[in-house]
Parts: sequence; structure tokens; C-alpha cells
Amino acid sequence: MTAADTGIALLTADGKLEWLDRPEDRTPAPSRMNDGVADPAGRCWAGSMPYDGTPGAGSLYRTDPDGTVERVLDGLTIVNGPAFNADGTVLYLADSAAGTIHRRRVDPATGDLGGHEIFARLRSGCDADKSGRRPPR
Repeated sequence: MTAADTGIALLTADGKLEWLDRPEDRTPAPSRMNDGVADPAGRCWAGSMPYDGTPGAGSLYRTDPDGTVERVLDGLTIVNGPAFNADGTVLYLADSAAGTIHRRRVDPATGDLGGHEIFARLRSGCDADKSGRRPPR
């Protein structure tokens, strides 16, 4: 499975994409998929970001093993670095534009998200511009 362009697809053996869904085609702000991870139960999680950095236009999607794609969070801007703890009960997720790292409880059996808290606040925008790229050093 891969997050690419405006959606989630299966990558076939011959290198072609079989789209499961292209949810970012249906958003008000032109957006693309940005970063993703698999959880210990085999679900794929991928975030999106708006091309123009529109605040709150990014989302987080979960793709279940049966191929169902669901938007599970919205109101983010540049979704980066999703990661799980070892047993899959906690999701860490950065919003680079906001300079925050979120921590969410996850039901490992269903993938449903529970309680939320800000795990860390970083300096404004993490030195990233609205495109999510860091300036050269």
C-alpha cells in the first residue's frame, strides 16, 4: 500500500497503482498525501497537506486491511511523522506547520482513536516554510 498524489493505492507487482480512494480530490484546498506509517495490526495511516499551507486543511487517514480508507482526523495542516508505540495503543503525530506533536490513544483491535493531548510544542513551524520544506543550512 502507498500514499501518493491525492490518495491511497495498492502498488501492483508490475509497478502500477490500483487506487483504493483519492480523498484529497474532494477537499476544498488542493492537497496531497504527505507521510505515513503502518501500525502493528497492519493498518496503514497517512497524512495529507495543502499545497498552499492553508491552516487546518490537512487530514489523517487510516486504511484498514480490507482496503477501506477512512478520514480519522482533520483540522491539521502539514501531517508528518506518524508513529506508534510497540503495542499500537498510542499514535504520535506531528503537525509541522503548527509545531506540535499530538498523542492519541488507539484501540489496537479497531484502530479507533481515543483521547488526545499535545505531547510537545516546538518552536513555530519547526523552521519549515508553508510547503513543509526546511530551508537549506
